[in-house]
Amino acid sequence: MFYFTGIVLSVFLCFLLLLKKEKNAADKIFGGWLAIIALHLLFFYFDQAGVYLTHPHLLGMVFPLPLLHGVFLYFYVSAVVEEKQRSFPQKLLHFIPFFLIILLAIPFYSLSGEDKRTVFESQGAGYEFFRIVKTIMILGSGIFYPAFQSDRKSGIYHTCYRLRLRF
Repeated sequence: MFYFTGIVLSVFLCFLLLLKKEKNAADKIFGGWLAIIALHLLFFYFDQAGVYLTHPHLLGMVFPLPLLHGVFLYFYVSAVVEEKQRSFPQKLLHFIPFFLIILLAIPFYSLSGEDKRTVFESQGAGYEFFRIVKTIMILGSGIFYPAFQSDRKSGIYHTCYRLRLRF
């Protein structure tokens, strides 16, 4: 029930942002992030509800999603605070861990549903390297991601004191 409530709230807020008349870049980024949150919570709900038992092809779809939260948080804060936006190729660099996890998971994704279920029931036997890399990347994204941003050194965060919030 907890996951379902989060899904409903995320989808509702996402629709509110989509229906907003004058959307800026921060609104679009936040709406996309809310959609990712809803999708992530949906997969947790599937796990709790036992959907994976009847639809094992969905197993593992949640693997790369935690890596998107830090990226979207950074993009949202940058869109709210920065006056000058980064170029598109610079923004794509932030998605490298996400796509790397997808590439590393291709052998798992190519398994049959029954084989995926067997791997999950055996706590990831045969995919230990993937689990280690995924854990390191998620922890690195969540803990060290903000620390290694060059923007902190450039002093752009001083502009947040001049923001006018309009609701």
